[in-house]
Amino acid sequence: MPKPPRENAAKERPSINPDHYLLLTNSEQRGPYALSQLQNMWCSGSITADTLYWQKGLTEWTPISILAVLLDPPKPQALLPNMYHPPSPARRHSSAQPLKSPGVAAVLSFLIPGLGQIYNGQIGSGVFLWLLTTALYLTTILGFILLGLVLHIFITYNAHTTARKINARMRGRNAC
Repeated sequence: MPKPPRENAAKERPSINPDHYLLLTNSEQRGPYALSQLQNMWCSGSITADTLYWQKGLTEWTPISILAVLLDPPKPQALLPNMYHPPSPARRHSSAQPLKSPGVAAVLSFLIPGLGQIYNGQIGSGVFLWLLTTALYLTTILGFILLGLVLHIFITYNAHTTARKINARMRGRNAC
């Protein structure tokens, strides 16, 4: 592996702005790149967590996964409250935290509305959705039973997609 450029060696590399990054792929140095360029490469998959980078101030090539928080684009604000609360970036998959099965989450929510959310660790959402769906099913005035069915289908879908999102975060994949 080539050594990172020395900051005081003008012959090896022109001076690099501290906001720019060099990449090491196949033992070949590329760059400099701006952070926005790295974000695009991260989201497109052309760089991965194992890609090595260097920037002014570093003494050695470093895995770019350290910059994952900067590389993941900000999430747009939803019009409706988000029922999914992802784990913090520091929390990654370990043998103590089993991955969630989207299929199990969907089946549980299909059998009992909200149970898939509880399986995913969303206790409050699961209990609330169970109470709301049950109330809509029990109320036959003005066709609320149809609303209960629509909510039931949404809850099943939500449990499935939430389990997939949790697994992606636990595995350390980027979510671009």
